[in-house]
Amino acid sequence: TRGGGQPSLDLAQEQLKRATNDRTSSSIDPHRLDETLRTALEFYTTACAIEPTSSAYLGRGRARAMLGDLDRAEQDFTKAIEIAPTSSEAWYERASVRFERSLESSSLWDISDSSSQWRRLAVEDFQKATDVGLKGSQSLLAEAVIAWQTVGIERAYSKCTSSIWETASSEELHRFRGELFAAKGDYAPAQAALTRAIELRAHYPEALLTRALVRCKLGQHRD
Repeated sequence: TRGGGQPSLDLAQEQLKRATNDRTSSSIDPHRLDETLRTALEFYTTACAIEPTSSAYLGRGRARAMLGDLDRAEQDFTKAIEIAPTSSEAWYERASVRFERSLESSSLWDISDSSSQWRRLAVEDFQKATDVGLKGSQSLLAEAVIAWQTVGIERAYSKCTSSIWETASSEELHRFRGELFAAKGDYAPAQAALTRAIELRAHYPEALLTRALVRCKLGQHRD
């Protein structure tokens, strides 16, 4: 039988899917995208109140992360993990938020002490996600971040040059590739990777900013 919170969860998932699809379009109005995400957030919050499942908290965390509310997104992913500790998706999403927070004050180009704590926590979560069965392009990103933090940039770099990454459909993965290539001084492939990330998510200010820096290094000034 369907739980009491399932109707709200279904509506929330529909709105989140729409927002995920919309943000790949360069013509979408950012305000409309925010409205769709906030509608999803309302439905997820109702679902969490009626029937607090891992799926409800996971979805609400994703909506909050897409809205830029990383603090509360992390809290939701933590709750999802508490409810379903073998959920590779929940571990991965919390790892992604923590890794993003480590990039708020620096980038892979500038590994600062202020971000090291967040990166350590992100790596721990990526490792846990891998341990409980993370698959697909998400596992590629997790493995590369783990390698970069635990073995060194050269190992992560070698992973990022694998041809399997070229066909991946994760904008986060391509942004990481771009950051890593830039950190190595390989600006042409960095630009290509970041452009791919932007193609997958039109409204991606972090990737746009990094690509602008890369293009300055290449003597271009288009972003």
